[in-house]
Amino acid sequence: MFLYRLMIIHFLIFPLILRLCVILIQLLLLLIIRVIYALAVPLARFNAEDSSAKITTQGKKNADVNASGTPDKNDTVKILKFIAKLIPYESLGTEKDN
Repeated sequence: MFLYRLMIIHFLIFPLILRLCVILIQLLLLLIIRVIYALAVPLARFNAEDSSAKITTQGKKNADVNASGTPDKNDTVKILKFIAKLIPYESLGTEKDN
């Protein structure tokens, strides 16, 4: 009886847990992609002078993460580095780690 229960756990429960972990990782990656799109892509379009890219005054202030006075390509790179966890949150809003 014990061996039967152990087999059920091994062959039924563990694959189910593994599949759930894979699904959670996929959802997390999808969320990361959406964050990148929501933050970096509009800023990159704005910097490329795309006339259809609209950023509010507050959005421009928020996008200026290297504290240069205006959002530019360096801000886009810094946002992407932060999302990729290459720089810490504390470096946003400063000139370091450009």
